Amino acid sequence: MLSTVTVILFISFVKGDLVIGCVQPCICFGTSVNCTLKNLTEIPPNIPSDTTELYLNGNNLTSLVPNDLSGLTFLIVLDLSENNLESLPKGLLSSNTNLRVLDLSDNNIISLSKDLLSTTTNLNSLYLNDNNIISLPEGLLSMTTELQSLQLDNNKLVSLPEGLLSTTTKLVILFLRNNNLESLPEGLLSTTTKFQLLNISGNALKCCLMKNVIKRLTTVNFVIGTCEDFNTTTEITSFNTSDCRIPLDGGWSPWFNSSCSVTCGDGVLSKNRTCDNPTPSDGGLYCVGSETETSFCNLGKCRSESCNHSK
Repeated sequence: MLSTVTVILFISFVKGDLVIGCVQPCICFGTSVNCTLKNLTEIPPNIPSDTTELYLNGNNLTSLVPNDLSGLTFLIVLDLSENNLESLPKGLLSSNTNLRVLDLSDNNIISLSKDLLSTTTNLNSLYLNDNNIISLPEGLLSMTTELQSLQLDNNKLVSLPEGLLSTTTKLVILFLRNNNLESLPEGLLSTTTKFQLLNISGNALKCCLMKNVIKRLTTVNFVIGTCEDFNTTTEITSFNTSDCRIPLDGGWSPWFNSSCSVTCGDGVLSKNRTCDNPTPSDGGLYCVGSETETSFCNLGKCRSESCNHSK
């Protein structure tokens, strides 16, 4: 029996399937290291430097240190899902320039560093769903020009940065289900040329707050989600943006007609302005303040006893 086992292990080793001497307690197949459901509280040291896939999902990781993944320059897939991570240290992925898939879903992540993905220029799929993320930093995806799939479902996002997707021109899929979004940035999809699927269901989107975004959604093949306005919930792609009446508050014009009431001596200076810059419309507020202001003026000593008053 021992000889049979030895032969099987030898054959597996030659074929590159089961790797003998894999870092404990993980299982290695070729260049794939599987540490799933091992009750790990830290990433095992001495992971082979030629590892291309590293699965650490379903453990008890609560924090990481910057050099946990250093040296893994061939890493393509990294799965850290289903742990208890609240944050990720700066520089964690600095060595993983070949990373294609990053799964951080099902953690307790609250925020992300702006520089977290600054070296992952080949990233193709990013899973951030099922966390507690409230906001995303401006520039988070600025270097991920190859990104095609972004999943942000089931977080606590209240807004998105205007330039979040400004460099992700190859993005195909975006999931934003079940967040706290009321609107989407006007330029969110302005640079994506291959976009196919957007799921924004489960948000409290206000139709008229994203009037210009809705117009752009006509270029997306599949859009899932609703928005609300006028006490009516509507499929977002069916909403008639011409129904929107967004209140516009008024603004003051520059002061004009400034003149002194006399041509010499002491007088009164009056100046006026109008609430037409812009004019309030659709229920917008009128300008706050006075249309006229007065002050004292002096145009010098008069040459005669009586001043000539301006007409």
